[in-house]
Amino acid sequence: MGPPGSGVAGSLYPFSEYGVGYYLGNNCVAQNVRTQGANWIAFALSGRGAACIGCSCEVGSIGVRFGWVPEFNVLTSASAVAGATTLQFSAPLPGSVVAGLIVSGWNIPDSTNIVSVNQGAGTIVISSGLSNALPSGSYVTFTVDTPAIGCVLEGLQTEAVLTAVELFNAEACLVQANVLTGVVGIPWTQEFTGATWNSGSHVVTVTTAAPHNLRPGFSNVPLLLQMNGGLSEFAPGTWRENMFHLLHICRCDSFYLSRSRH
Repeated sequence: MGPPGSGVAGSLYPFSEYGVGYYLGNNCVAQNVRTQGANWIAFALSGRGAACIGCSCEVGSIGVRFGWVPEFNVLTSASAVAGATTLQFSAPLPGSVVAGLIVSGWNIPDSTNIVSVNQGAGTIVISSGLSNALPSGSYVTFTVDTPAIGCVLEGLQTEAVLTAVELFNAEACLVQANVLTGVVGIPWTQEFTGATWNSGSHVVTVTTAAPHNLRPGFSNVPLLLQMNGGLSEFAPGTWRENMFHLLHICRCDSFYLSRSRH
């Protein structure tokens, strides 16, 4: 995988799905720290009295998550279809994989837990069905459900982060005086090399010049189309509010524009 603008061929993710900058536990403090790069979480707070003060982060999936401790990853050994609740791994599973752990990863819905484990068979049953297919060889992350209690986030500045602050599992925590800017975190601009329109479904299939770095299965994602000429009402390089379209990813180098008319 590669970060936005890295030019890594075939990259599926614009940001890391697993990397964490700082884990802050009981009574720990991060102060005047800046992270920049493809982090999944810049600052993860858990336990009692952890604090993140005067920090900043840029380019990532989550700026600060309350209620998250270090995790471990296991690779799937078989693919699973959308909606599946049973995941297959190489047998036997590690003894640390037990019922009740939080499960996260590609196409696994938030707040999913392990319902049951068959260590000998190398399978687990999860509480929520997959949002889309999960290929064999995918990393699945496991962690213990650990709340953040009485933790503080103050003076955080963000830019190009998908979720600035996430109160994942928080009790009596304080979030104040933060500047959450540029909460977008989308991949860099991509040029189109071609487009085809289906007159029946009114759907346009667009091909990009390089991998667009959006995960397969994304749908209803706002996409801003920037016009570089060809339409008299638009100056080259300009855009307007009605130029947003919803897209659905079909391959790493193409996507559908739903209900498009132009």
